[in-house]
Amino acid sequence: MRRETLIDFFSDIAGLRGEFLVFDDGYRHRSHTYEDVGRAARGFAARLARAGLKKNDKVVVWGENRPEWVVSYWGCLLAGIIVVPIDYRSAPSFVARVRGMVGAPIVLVGDDVPALPADLDLGGAQIW
Repeated sequence: MRRETLIDFFSDIAGLRGEFLVFDDGYRHRSHTYEDVGRAARGFAARLARAGLKKNDKVVVWGENRPEWVVSYWGCLLAGIIVVPIDYRSAPSFVARVRGMVGAPIVLVGDDVPALPADLDLGGAQIW
């Protein structure tokens, strides 16, 4: 089958059997099947729609490399949302500037992002 887009690729892999993601955070080892990731990504796409996001809206993903990042990425693509990835080690002020430039209504924050300063102005964006 010819794949024209990443969504075509996702449609193909979401139906495969077996492990897709393996994650070890130093405490425990977790694995996720293709089906698990597909289901979670579709669920996240639905959550974005319920939050009022539409095709070509942007979401800032400020987090470390982990399964949730992969799921949020695919969920955004399925919903037609543009992903703006930012490394979890970036300064909060940098993230705020980027968020302002792209007009993202949502900032996804990873577990390893340091505590956000109380005076951080994300322009009304929701923090998930």
